[in-house]
Amino acid sequence: MDPGVTPARPTAKPGPAVAVMLIVSGLMLATLAPGGPVETRDFSHIQPVILGLFNAYLTVLGLGSLLLGFLALRRPLHPSLPVLAGLSYLAVYGLDLTRVFPVSPTPMNQALWSIEVAGLILAVPLCICGFLLGRRAARGGADRSLPVSAWVIFALVGLAIVVFTTLEAMGR
Repeated sequence: MDPGVTPARPTAKPGPAVAVMLIVSGLMLATLAPGGPVETRDFSHIQPVILGLFNAYLTVLGLGSLLLGFLALRRPLHPSLPVLAGLSYLAVYGLDLTRVFPVSPTPMNQALWSIEVAGLILAVPLCICGFLLGRRAARGGADRSLPVSAWVIFALVGLAIVVFTTLEAMGR
């Protein structure tokens, strides 16, 4: 090799990696819905309004991650979105694993613990790839937003998930 030539470094595009991490994170969070096979703890002692707001946040995070992941397969995302999602997963899983919120008298089972640790670990490269996206030059292209009907369906599915998970977490 010519000593004056710097070898080319392989470069990976963070976009597809972000898409996969967002989709996997959203699916992992979905498996943890109260009433499902993994989340078996009792949260009936938490005020329904607090529980409902928390479930709404988790629903937006999970469905939003899936939506962003599929959008990222089609076009570049604003870099703040995967970073925000990654930080949200870090907060949600970190607070639960350290028993800060939500607290339950029922202990966390092994499957729940394993999925939350995996989600916590996956959140780190998600944040890093989002940061890398921010460092890349902005590419042109038309901004294609979702049709109103898709947003309505998204909102109705989200509302149904929030109601179901809140009632299940309360033991009703």
